[in-house]
Amino acid sequence: MKKLSFILSFVSIFLFMVKVNAQEITTFTGFWGAEYYQDDKELSKKEFKSLLYTNNEAAIYWKKAETNETIGYVALLAQLGLAIWTGAELAKDDGNSLEPALGSLGFGILGSLFLHFSNQNAKKAILTYNKQFDNKTTFRLVPTSNRNGIGLALKF
Repeated sequence: MKKLSFILSFVSIFLFMVKVNAQEITTFTGFWGAEYYQDDKELSKKEFKSLLYTNNEAAIYWKKAETNETIGYVALLAQLGLAIWTGAELAKDDGNSLEPALGSLGFGILGSLFLHFSNQNAKKAILTYNKQFDNKTTFRLVPTSNRNGIGLALKF
């Protein structure tokens, strides 16, 4: 009876082993945008955002990044409109193209700055999320056997 209870307890511990691993997020620039990975598993943007929103500080940085990205793209869209207007004014003989050209330049600089700030905030969000794993020890409980018998060992 003792042997059976020992085997059952060993099997239950083996099946319900404690396993804690760091799940840091990494991002790579892809052809169509950023690609997100958690260890070696690729994440969709929706999964990535749901992970970031579990950490309040990282969520704040990510919201700032999304806001800056939106403002940046709106500014670049305004730049495109002003560039088209500049082209139309240049096509006219008596057209004044200085104002739309300066506006296009200004919105281009503004859009580039906001996209740069968006990139910085996105990096801060990922680094902040990953920082929560810095002080945690990763370990797992593994079954082991040697000449002295069978047992469990902590593997770091």
